[in-house]
Amino acid sequence: MSDVTAGTRLHGGAGVLRAGVFAGLLAALFAALVFAIGAGRFAVSPGRIAEIIVTYIASPSAPLDNIDERIVLLVRMPRVLIAAVSGAALAVGGAALQGVFRNPLVSQQVLGISQGQPLAGHWPFCWAMPG
Repeated sequence: MSDVTAGTRLHGGAGVLRAGVFAGLLAALFAALVFAIGAGRFAVSPGRIAEIIVTYIASPSAPLDNIDERIVLLVRMPRVLIAAVSGAALAVGGAALQGVFRNPLVSQQVLGISQGQPLAGHWPFCWAMPG
């Protein structure tokens, strides 16, 4: 067996391993989202969550008659989805900083980002104030 063939086999195996790890992490994310939607003072089973979501996708204009439908669709799902999207945005921002500076330990203080956070945090409140 030549070195070229061995290198190709090793590289192909690493790609399969990465795809498997990605699939596992995606499944873990989905399980965490379902758990977060179902957990709380009024517990909702994963099967009921799936039923509520499928019913809502099939007919979004149908009235929400049950309390568990209202809790899942109006309270918990928006909060969980916003948390997931904001976490993904923070991860992309961190990866971008690491890529730009080619440093896996880069922090916000490198560019002065941490000093601008209070301004960015108060900006929506300044625009939302009446008068």
